Amino acid sequence: MGRIAASKQPPPKVQTPTAKAVDRSTIPAMSELWQHGRETQLSAPAILQAQHLQGNRFVVQRLFESLRQSGHNLSLAQRVAFDDIVGNPTAEPTPGTTIHPTVRQGSRGPAVEELQQKLNADGATPPLVADGIFGPLTRVAVVAFQRKYDLSPDGIVGPLTWGKIDELGLASDVGRVEREWTEEVGGQIYGMTSRYTWRILDDEIRVTVKLRFTGVENPGAIANCFEAIHRIWNCFKAVNTTTGQEYRIVFEAQQVTSGEDNVVELHSGNDRSDAANWFIGDPDLGNTAAHEFGHMVGLEDEYQRTHTDYQRLVGEEPPTGQQATAESAPPAQVATELHDALRLPVEAARVTAARQVITAHGLRQGEYAQEIATAYQTAHGTGLVQDIVDHIPDDDEWSIVNPFTYSSGSLMGSGINHDHPVEPRHVREFVGYLQTARPGVYNVEPI
Repeated sequence: MGRIAASKQPPPKVQTPTAKAVDRSTIPAMSELWQHGRETQLSAPAILQAQHLQGNRFVVQRLFESLRQSGHNLSLAQRVAFDDIVGNPTAEPTPGTTIHPTVRQGSRGPAVEELQQKLNADGATPPLVADGIFGPLTRVAVVAFQRKYDLSPDGIVGPLTWGKIDELGLASDVGRVEREWTEEVGGQIYGMTSRYTWRILDDEIRVTVKLRFTGVENPGAIANCFEAIHRIWNCFKAVNTTTGQEYRIVFEAQQVTSGEDNVVELHSGNDRSDAANWFIGDPDLGNTAAHEFGHMVGLEDEYQRTHTDYQRLVGEEPPTGQQATAESAPPAQVATELHDALRLPVEAARVTAARQVITAHGLRQGEYAQEIATAYQTAHGTGLVQDIVDHIPDDDEWSIVNPFTYSSGSLMGSGINHDHPVEPRHVREFVGYLQTARPGVYNVEPI
């Protein structure tokens, strides 16, 4: 599996609507929104403000809890609501794989420590010492677990055994994630394996990614990248709504010379970066590194996505963006111009002609461009984005595909002029680990 290439950030980055600052003093306490069941009037503005700060999943869960207490049967409505509005930017593992590395006798490290703690939570007898060393006693406990749940008792903890452990919701204070995944961005398929270790401490959830750098030696550039990653990502905490216990969500990039999670090659000059290649001439290298760090902890891109993917990742409808005006050309006319441009015999001529069409009509992301894409599909029987990918060289696709896709304003989208470039949805997976180990309801709050 190749490392991610979809994360490439070409200058200049796409401008997207900025987020409006929220006056938190006007937001009602969470309990005021839903604790009284039928007696509570849930106003739309209050719910929207709560969503902005707490995230869709938390708000939807609390709303359904309140309404269920009022006697409503909401099983179908709840499923539809979660399917339709809960944003989840965490990449799904490739089918047939797991987010855990396979471990067996002789393995060492946090994945083994996680396994030992979870086997203990399932009642391993005798209890294992969670030392991260997969020795004979750990193998005996694994075989017993496999027999208990009708798995092949081979003592190897692979996708099926890890799958059963995850299904049971067994708790641990440490975990190792190795998630293999793919995504479609701008009509192209990209993929990587995200690797990191997480650990729950007394007052924090710590997520560690180890990086080994090759290529151009530039300690200053590396220090700049690490400063940006830590500053941009370490902005939230998880708060237990019952006890008030707070856990900072801490992301740590570490430079290592061996035992790395990712190898990053530094290049001179400025080109499109990805998770494996950073360019020290990038004037926004820190922000680029922070974006790529998001992929390293398993997050998909939120730019140049389809309408469906945007909804799935962000949990809301895309911005309206550019709309047709009285002076706008009919979508079918622009679609024909683009089709003609993409059918020119010489690649360079296609690039020039397609860009001229986009410039002449001032095309940007939004409803008008989507109307053009629909007209293109209707007239020519193929998707506009896919046709661009098929007929335009890779290095020139970005600017031509961009108007006909959707991009968010978060760090995993454009990251431009955004008050909080990392959003609560980006850290919810890590709060999930905390929730399993320390049961309770948690808010994601800014530090």
